[in-house]
Amino acid sequence: MMQERGLLTVTGRGREREYRLSDEVRTAMGRGRATSPAGRSVAPLADHRPAEVQSADHAPPSRTPRWHDLTLHLAEQPGGVSNALLRNASGLGPQGAWRILRQLTLAGRLRRECSAPRQIRYHRT
Repeated sequence: MMQERGLLTVTGRGREREYRLSDEVRTAMGRGRATSPAGRSVAPLADHRPAEVQSADHAPPSRTPRWHDLTLHLAEQPGGVSNALLRNASGLGPQGAWRILRQLTLAGRLRRECSAPRQIRYHRT
């Protein structure tokens, strides 16, 4: 209901969903930029979104999760990408990183090498 009235903007889906006050509400409150609980100014959410989303604010959400591009980029590196490397680069948890790697492997975009749990690496196909 608050979103329908233009008071909130919602981005993301599922666990990635984020709510924030709309620009109009923040302007009416005298806050041009979002502030953290400590009162420090922080960059608006739009600054943290991928460039293609920033350029088309009213475009439907991308069907490709945002971590897939990062994972594929890391997989192009000489050593490939591991679960731990993906977690460090993205801030995902172990299960979230595993899901991304599994989705890309099942889709045929990554290939898995090695079977020892701590030595598993994924390379781009």
